[in-house]
Amino acid sequence: MASERNSMGESPGKHLSFAEQNERITFPRRKDAESELKVIEKHEVGGAISGYTHLADIQEISQKLRAKAVFETSELDMLQRQNELDRLTANVQEIDRDIKTMSSRITELQQQLAAADTIQGVQRRTMKADLARTLSANQKEFSAKLAQLHSAKQEFDAKESALSKRKVAHSRLKNESDS
Repeated sequence: MASERNSMGESPGKHLSFAEQNERITFPRRKDAESELKVIEKHEVGGAISGYTHLADIQEISQKLRAKAVFETSELDMLQRQNELDRLTANVQEIDRDIKTMSSRITELQQQLAAADTIQGVQRRTMKADLARTLSANQKEFSAKLAQLHSAKQEFDAKESALSKRKVAHSRLKNESDS
């Protein structure tokens, strides 16, 4: 009769209930899962702890790893904001150079217009009209550049303020991730 038994120790003709089959299937799995958990608990976690690790220790390590990830994300965000601020600085400087160039051009046109008063006749009227149109166009362009500079400086100030706030938050995150 022993030769008629299968690998589970049952007779080939005997049928197991579903609950019995399920228990026979899952019970070894439960033991494997429990032993795997102990193996995982004994491994080093993040190079910080070896040996048996309690759930509280795992939660603490997990919290530190999350804080480190948030810190690294914050650091990347701060670098992106700094790059944006650098781009805005370059933009403001370029606009400022354009304004200085236009200002000197307007001054030169005003001087030419004043010099045109000494010329007589038709040439004087034509020259004054041309200079006046050019001067007017340059003044409009100058006004537009001033408005552009004003808006660029406002954007720069806002980004600079946001970056300084981000730096404060970043240093707080760094302290949290270090502890």
